[in-house]
Amino acid sequence: PAGDPARFDIGLLHTSLDGRPPHDDYAPCSLDTLRSKGYQYWALGHVHKREEVSRDPWIVFPGNVQGRHIRETGPKGCSLVTVEDGEVSAVESRELDVLRWAVVSVDLAETASAEASIDRVREALETEQRAAGDRLLAARLVLEGRSSAHARSISTPSSSGTTRWAICCA
Repeated sequence: PAGDPARFDIGLLHTSLDGRPPHDDYAPCSLDTLRSKGYQYWALGHVHKREEVSRDPWIVFPGNVQGRHIRETGPKGCSLVTVEDGEVSAVESRELDVLRWAVVSVDLAETASAEASIDRVREALETEQRAAGDRLLAARLVLEGRSSAHARSISTPSSSGTTRWAICCA
Protein backbone atom coordinates (compact mmCIF):
# COMPACT_ATOMS: atom_id res chain seq x y z
CA PRO A 1 0.00 0.00 0.00
CA ALA A 2 0.95 3.65 -0.27
CA GLY A 3 2.82 5.16 2.65
CA ASP A 4 1.20 7.55 5.11
CA PRO A 5 2.99 10.94 5.18
CA ALA A 6 2.09 11.26 8.88
CA ARG A 7 4.07 8.10 9.75
CA PHE A 8 7.50 6.63 9.28
CA ASP A 9 6.84 3.72 6.90
CA ILE A 10 9.12 0.70 6.61
CA GLY A 11 8.65 -1.72 3.74
CA LEU A 12 9.77 -5.34 4.07
CA LEU A 13 9.99 -7.24 0.81
CA HIS A 14 11.53 -10.56 -0.16
CA THR A 15 12.71 -9.78 -3.69
CA SER A 16 15.63 -9.83 -6.09
CA LEU A 17 14.49 -6.34 -7.14
CA ASP A 18 15.40 -5.94 -10.83
CA GLY A 19 17.86 -8.85 -10.70
CA ARG A 20 20.97 -9.62 -8.68
CA PRO A 21 23.13 -12.30 -10.34
CA PRO A 22 23.72 -15.07 -9.41
CA HIS A 23 20.39 -15.05 -7.54
CA ASP A 24 17.27 -16.34 -9.22
CA ASP A 25 14.65 -13.72 -10.05
CA TYR A 26 12.29 -13.61 -7.12
CA ALA A 27 9.34 -11.23 -6.84
CA PRO A 28 10.89 -8.81 -9.34
CA CYS A 29 10.07 -5.13 -9.01
CA SER A 30 11.68 -1.80 -9.86
CA LEU A 31 13.24 1.02 -7.89
CA ASP A 32 10.62 3.35 -9.30
CA THR A 33 7.84 1.13 -7.94
CA LEU A 34 9.37 1.10 -4.45
CA ARG A 35 9.98 4.85 -4.52
CA SER A 36 6.40 5.51 -5.62
CA LYS A 37 5.05 4.04 -2.36
CA GLY A 38 6.35 6.95 -0.27
CA TYR A 39 8.10 4.79 2.35
CA GLN A 40 11.15 6.13 4.18
CA TYR A 41 12.96 2.78 4.38
CA TRP A 42 12.85 -0.50 2.45
CA ALA A 43 14.46 -3.62 3.95
CA LEU A 44 14.85 -6.19 1.17
CA GLY A 45 15.46 -9.92 1.51
CA HIS A 46 16.48 -12.81 -0.77
CA VAL A 47 19.96 -11.50 -1.68
CA HIS A 48 22.56 -12.58 0.88
CA LYS A 49 25.09 -9.87 0.07
CA ARG A 50 24.77 -6.45 1.71
CA GLU A 51 23.95 -3.65 -0.71
CA GLU A 52 22.71 -0.10 -0.26
CA VAL A 53 20.61 0.28 -3.39
CA SER A 54 19.35 3.82 -2.71
CA ARG A 55 19.49 6.54 -0.08
CA ASP A 56 16.47 8.50 -1.31
CA PRO A 57 14.60 6.69 0.02
CA TRP A 58 16.78 4.16 1.81
CA ILE A 59 16.54 0.79 0.04
CA VAL A 60 18.85 -1.82 1.53
CA PHE A 61 19.62 -5.52 1.14
CA PRO A 62 21.15 -6.07 4.60
CA GLY A 63 22.38 -9.53 3.56
CA ASN A 64 22.21 -12.53 5.84
CA VAL A 65 23.55 -12.83 9.37
CA GLN A 66 25.77 -15.86 8.68
CA GLY A 67 27.43 -17.09 5.50
CA ARG A 68 26.18 -20.60 4.80
CA HIS A 69 28.87 -21.87 2.38
CA ILE A 70 32.05 -20.86 0.53
CA ARG A 71 30.11 -18.76 -2.00
CA GLU A 72 28.96 -16.47 0.83
CA THR A 73 32.31 -14.91 1.71
CA GLY A 74 33.03 -11.79 3.70
CA PRO A 75 31.31 -10.08 6.60
CA LYS A 76 27.67 -10.96 7.30
CA GLY A 77 25.26 -9.21 9.59
CA CYS A 78 22.42 -6.73 9.74
CA SER A 79 21.69 -3.04 9.26
CA LEU A 80 21.07 -0.83 12.27
CA VAL A 81 18.80 2.03 11.22
CA THR A 82 18.58 5.19 13.32
CA VAL A 83 15.52 7.41 12.85
CA GLU A 84 15.36 10.96 14.20
CA ASP A 85 12.45 13.35 13.70
CA GLY A 86 10.82 10.99 11.20
CA GLU A 87 13.92 10.75 8.98
CA VAL A 88 16.65 8.13 8.61
CA SER A 89 19.73 9.72 10.16
CA ALA A 90 22.08 6.72 9.94
CA VAL A 91 22.30 3.21 8.52
CA GLU A 92 25.14 1.11 9.91
CA SER A 93 26.27 -2.35 8.96
CA ARG A 94 26.75 -4.57 12.03
CA GLU A 95 28.76 -7.77 11.67
CA LEU A 96 27.09 -10.72 13.41
CA ASP A 97 28.66 -13.79 11.81
CA VAL A 98 30.52 -16.24 14.02
CA LEU A 99 32.25 -18.04 11.14
CA ARG A 100 33.75 -16.15 8.18
CA TRP A 101 34.05 -17.79 4.77
CA ALA A 102 36.94 -16.66 2.56
CA VAL A 103 38.71 -17.52 -0.67
CA VAL A 104 42.43 -16.91 -0.19
CA SER A 105 44.55 -16.73 -3.34
CA VAL A 106 48.29 -17.04 -2.88
CA ASP A 107 50.80 -16.31 -5.64
CA LEU A 108 53.65 -18.79 -5.28
CA ALA A 109 55.62 -17.47 -8.26
CA GLU A 110 59.21 -16.70 -7.38
CA THR A 111 59.22 -18.79 -4.21
CA ALA A 112 62.48 -20.68 -4.11
CA SER A 113 61.49 -23.59 -1.86
CA ALA A 114 58.57 -25.51 -0.47
CA GLU A 115 59.26 -23.84 2.88
CA ALA A 116 59.02 -20.39 1.28
CA SER A 117 55.73 -21.41 -0.36
CA ILE A 118 54.34 -22.57 2.97
CA ASP A 119 55.47 -19.31 4.61
CA ARG A 120 53.63 -17.32 1.92
CA VAL A 121 50.48 -19.42 2.45
CA ARG A 122 50.74 -18.95 6.23
CA GLU A 123 51.10 -15.17 5.83
CA ALA A 124 48.05 -14.99 3.54
CA LEU A 125 45.93 -17.06 5.94
CA GLU A 126 47.08 -15.00 8.94
CA THR A 127 46.15 -11.78 7.11
CA GLU A 128 42.69 -13.17 6.33
CA GLN A 129 42.29 -14.36 9.94
CA ARG A 130 43.09 -10.86 11.25
CA ALA A 131 40.51 -9.39 8.84
CA ALA A 132 37.93 -11.83 10.23
CA GLY A 133 38.47 -10.59 13.79
CA ASP A 134 37.87 -13.21 16.46
CA ARG A 135 35.77 -15.37 14.17
CA LEU A 136 36.50 -18.88 13.05
CA LEU A 137 37.79 -18.76 9.46
CA ALA A 138 36.82 -21.33 6.84
CA ALA A 139 38.98 -20.71 3.78
CA ARG A 140 39.33 -22.10 0.30
CA LEU A 141 43.00 -21.85 -0.58
CA VAL A 142 43.88 -21.15 -4.23
CA LEU A 143 47.57 -21.59 -5.05
CA GLU A 144 48.70 -19.78 -8.20
CA GLY A 145 51.92 -19.35 -10.15
CA ARG A 146 54.91 -21.55 -10.82
CA SER A 147 58.00 -21.51 -8.71
CA SER A 148 61.25 -23.40 -8.64
CA ALA A 149 59.68 -25.49 -5.87
CA HIS A 150 56.79 -26.54 -8.14
CA ALA A 151 58.35 -29.72 -9.53
CA ARG A 152 59.33 -30.94 -6.05
CA SER A 153 55.87 -30.08 -4.66
CA ILE A 154 54.01 -32.26 -7.16
CA SER A 155 56.51 -35.08 -7.53
CA THR A 156 54.48 -37.49 -5.37
CA PRO A 157 50.90 -37.47 -6.64
CA SER A 158 48.27 -39.64 -5.01
CA SER A 159 47.15 -42.93 -6.54
CA SER A 160 44.37 -41.03 -8.35
CA GLY A 161 46.95 -38.85 -10.08
CA THR A 162 45.98 -35.68 -8.22
CA THR A 163 48.09 -33.76 -5.78
CA ARG A 164 46.61 -33.17 -2.35
CA TRP A 165 47.79 -30.68 0.20
CA ALA A 166 46.94 -30.52 3.87
CA ILE A 167 47.85 -27.25 5.50
CA CYS A 168 47.31 -26.42 9.14
CA CYS A 169 48.01 -23.07 10.73
CA ALA A 170 47.96 -22.42 14.45
